[in-house]
Amino acid sequence: MGFLKIFLAVVAAQLVILLIVAVTAVFFMEESAVELARDIGIDLNGLTITIAGEDWIVFDNQSTPDNTVRPYVASVAPTVPPWDSNQSSRSNRTNDDNRRNTLSSAARSSRDMCRFWHAEFIKNRSEQSRIYRESACKRYERLSGRSRSTIVGNVNRQLARADREREQVLARRREQREDRQREQAELQAKCDRYNRRIDVLDAKLRSGYTVSQGNRWRAERREVSQKYSRECILGR
Repeated sequence: MGFLKIFLAVVAAQLVILLIVAVTAVFFMEESAVELARDIGIDLNGLTITIAGEDWIVFDNQSTPDNTVRPYVASVAPTVPPWDSNQSSRSNRTNDDNRRNTLSSAARSSRDMCRFWHAEFIKNRSEQSRIYRESACKRYERLSGRSRSTIVGNVNRQLARADREREQVLARRREQREDRQREQAELQAKCDRYNRRIDVLDAKLRSGYTVSQGNRWRAERREVSQKYSRECILGR
């Protein structure tokens, strides 16, 4: 038990001596402190000491004019990477571009919804369409910083143009229908005339006739019947 106490005391003394020598080497740079550490078997070369939160390293290779070696202390400064202003600018530009892209996407979506619901409101004049239009258009104005008047004006012009085109299509269809009706009426009138002429010729052929009259009436009836078949039945 006594031997253990003696051993611990020796170790504690060695630690105290080491601390004293290290502090002396750092603050006073005395060669005797380094030599004393060497005499007791302690090498201070490369020893790191923390003072007031800053690390210091003791070196033993400082040459002097008389070619002797004396210890010196160097501060261990943390390595700080050089500041790259270009990288920071690129990062800021990337973040700005991402924000603008996000806002642009949201603004485009709101613009499309504002256009759609305004068109729906113009078509059906329902309260639900009006509410949806107001919500979408207000969101577009908030995100883009622009007025909805451009969108509303464009939609109104598009709808008006679509109405004009639809009216033009309907007008052409009415004209085509009227033309077909007129052509059908004219054809029907012509077919009726052919029928009446055939009836007249049949009546003459039944009432009696001379040879020349019979030949003439039969030739005419044959011609009228061919026209009737070709124009009225076959539709050519």
